[in-house]
Amino acid sequence: MRDLLPGLTLAALFSGRKKWISIAVALVIAASAANFAYFIWSPYGSGDKVKIVDLAKGMTIRKFADELETQGVIKSAFMFQLLARLNGASAKAKAGTYQLSDALSPAEILRKLVAGEVYEKKFALPEGYSIFQAAELLDAKKLFTGEEFLRACRDRQLLQQVGIKAASAEGYLYPGTYN
Repeated sequence: MRDLLPGLTLAALFSGRKKWISIAVALVIAASAANFAYFIWSPYGSGDKVKIVDLAKGMTIRKFADELETQGVIKSAFMFQLLARLNGASAKAKAGTYQLSDALSPAEILRKLVAGEVYEKKFALPEGYSIFQAAELLDAKKLFTGEEFLRACRDRQLLQQVGIKAASAEGYLYPGTYN
């Protein structure tokens, strides 16, 4: 018989005490593979937890997986990372904001990340709306609280980033449909 390792044949591997060690190792490997397969295709929960999670540009799959585990969407960040690396999905995942549920299997979550199925909410801003009316609209649609929106409309740094030199965004809110 051919040598598997120098001085160790297949017959020697399955004789005496080595036989039981070989069987134990084979069982551990089989149980680990079964556990991983179960993890891949089984949702962690029943859909009670729906989370909005952001995969920022440059964020590692490791950090994203840790966030999913912390939020209760997946059972194991380590196994999710392993799945992503085995599929090559860690390099293909698209940045964005995702709505994920514990009713999704890790395989489905990865598919969404690779496909870039980002979560978007749309709203229409009518012509002539002031920042106060826009704040009420966004608050009613539960996209932002009115206070958060008004604070952002007066945030000097934010206004500067978007090229507004005024003290507020009043007059810069154009009618249209936004994501």
